[in-house]
Amino acid sequence: MKFLGAHIFHNQQAKSVLKWLKEDLRDRLRRVDELLVRDEYKINIYRRYLLPSLRFALTVHDLHRSHLRQLDQLTARYLKKWAHMPRGASLAMFHDPKLLNIKSVSHLYQETRTLAYAKQAWNPDRTVEAAIESKRAREGTWTRKSSTINEAHERLTAAIEATPAPVTEKAVVATVRRSLNEEIASQWRDKLEQYVMQGQMPLLFHSQEADSTWLSTIFNMPRGLVQFALNASLNTLPSADNLRRWGKRISARCLACRNGETLFHVLNGCTVYLQQGRYTWRHNSVLLYIYNTLSELLQQRDGYSEVLVDLPGYQQGNTIPADVIPTNQIPDLVVLDRENRRITIFELTVPFETNLTQSEVRKVNKYAALVADVEATGFECQMIHLTVGSRGLVTTPNRTAIEKLMPDGTSKGTLTEIYRTLNKIALSASYSIFYARLQPTWRSPPLLNYKL
Repeated sequence: MKFLGAHIFHNQQAKSVLKWLKEDLRDRLRRVDELLVRDEYKINIYRRYLLPSLRFALTVHDLHRSHLRQLDQLTARYLKKWAHMPRGASLAMFHDPKLLNIKSVSHLYQETRTLAYAKQAWNPDRTVEAAIESKRAREGTWTRKSSTINEAHERLTAAIEATPAPVTEKAVVATVRRSLNEEIASQWRDKLEQYVMQGQMPLLFHSQEADSTWLSTIFNMPRGLVQFALNASLNTLPSADNLRRWGKRISARCLACRNGETLFHVLNGCTVYLQQGRYTWRHNSVLLYIYNTLSELLQQRDGYSEVLVDLPGYQQGNTIPADVIPTNQIPDLVVLDRENRRITIFELTVPFETNLTQSEVRKVNKYAALVADVEATGFECQMIHLTVGSRGLVTTPNRTAIEKLMPDGTSKGTLTEIYRTLNKIALSASYSIFYARLQPTWRSPPLLNYKL
């Protein structure tokens, strides 16, 4: 029986609600799973349509924590299936508000119930208020079950206290959402800090304020890249060390150099891959896009600056002309404005995400003497170093580096498109490198050529 949209069962027990809701959710997930679309699109359908459709049911029905865990486990099986993740993969990439922020059923339930309680408290009705107080008093005596209404009351009280004046309903609702997100993010951070293998890159989104465009870009990528991006972020790709850990391979050695094969080793650390030019191909693909974009934007602005780049087919001698200063150092890219006697030295690195800071320090120290020598000739010299993670991550400090490199007046929309394309190029190249790890030889394909 239904009353005001809520299902009423004869025994009036929460487990009856759980049984109905679980069957309904399983049926919805199965229908999404049967759609003839790419698996990454199913994740997006779940996030944008299926999950919001549960809001009303979660608002009008009472569930306990154990019930919510069962619903979370049900959705987790499908999310991992669509992301091609192993069973032991963490759900942090999905449910952490600092990452993809696809709310778990538990998170959505807490949010909907707290917001519904806030609306009732803000627009009180004597009869409703009396019923709520009676329910709070009854559930306050529970010792073995969680009380939804009392948890909502505590969150609302804390939100009202934390909201600056004037305290309005809209401001309180915003505070409730923000505080709940912070609470969930803190819980995930505590879990990630305990994960030796899977927690490194997700923690970067917490500690280094990583660029959110990485997260908004991955659903708009060629087939297979979403699964690669998610699994690479959690270190759950089938590298040799993981395959041995999962009992699917005896040896964890790299077939090229015979050292231990980890995700870091494949994407950045194999000396044989380095000699074969695999990492250089990825680096040059990112550099080509930066060169093309910068040249186009400078031509639109003034047309006076020269852009010199260290790329095959583009290099005409040293990137720093001999008439400026003779040097055997070759920066990746140089922007030269002879009229105003300004020069920008740009260096690009595509390291593993855990080595972003070390790479920047190494490059800055490498070119410190050159910057001083150029300034001694009367040029105004600026050194810019950009690190794009091999898994596509661009941190906030590196976004600032891109803004400095691009001409003044470059729109925010253009900059955002640059960040997204850098994400896509680095991920695409690393995808190719990873799945070529079983090939003993390497013939560098044409550079990935993306244009603004």
